[in-house]
Amino acid sequence: MLVRKTIDFCLRLLAARIEAVNINRVWVEENKVYKSRRWWGWLLILIGNPVLACRQVPVTVLLTGKWISWERNVKQAINGDAIPDGHVLICGKVAGAPLTDWLLEFGTTKSNRLKVLQLAIDGMRDLHRLEIDKGCGDRILLSHGDATLNNLLYDAQTHSVQWIDFYLRHRLTVPAPQRHADDLRAFLFSAVRYLPEAEILDFLKAMQQQYDIPPVWSCLRAQLSSHWFRWDVFHQAQIQRGRDSNDSRQVCKEKFTMLESLICQ
Repeated sequence: MLVRKTIDFCLRLLAARIEAVNINRVWVEENKVYKSRRWWGWLLILIGNPVLACRQVPVTVLLTGKWISWERNVKQAINGDAIPDGHVLICGKVAGAPLTDWLLEFGTTKSNRLKVLQLAIDGMRDLHRLEIDKGCGDRILLSHGDATLNNLLYDAQTHSVQWIDFYLRHRLTVPAPQRHADDLRAFLFSAVRYLPEAEILDFLKAMQQQYDIPPVWSCLRAQLSSHWFRWDVFHQAQIQRGRDSNDSRQVCKEKFTMLESLICQ
């Protein structure tokens, strides 16, 4: 028991450090968003990707050239945006704010929260229906790779959502249901941070109805049955990114445990 608690503490500490690191620099000029890789980013990528592979985490952090090329292709697939090539990613500014911010500031009622989260899961389902060239002429179904609410912009005026930030990518050899299940995991567990515990069951039922793709839910249950996968330090850091909810880390962990139990029933 002591060894388990010590390992868990070390993983949480490491996750907190990873959570605080951002290898990209972002700035806005007029109606354009500019993103570039910090000079030391390549070193963390060269160290981090082998670690992710050894831990069986199905994502890779793309080096600058591949990242910009991939994000350009994704934006083209989503809404037809044309993004120029180069060492700086330049794309049009998208209306809205991270969904995490909206939930903290305006998601004051259960019905409002559920309505917006249903729209968000619809956005994930639409994303997963898109096909994209993986670089060798073959086309695959798209997945995000870091599908937390922090990477989803919500525009309250038009009641629409837009996925952003594709510098993480699932390994393209991973079958689509497994990649989509990993997106679903990131979405669900990042969402419950901002929900009262009493709403988690209704939230999950609504998400299962909106995202009615049984093979993906089966893959998610299989992923969550693996202690190695479930408590990976990358996943802990991933769902902790973004603005903090009003809950303590311990309360959030209790919510995660409850959600996991409900999914695996």
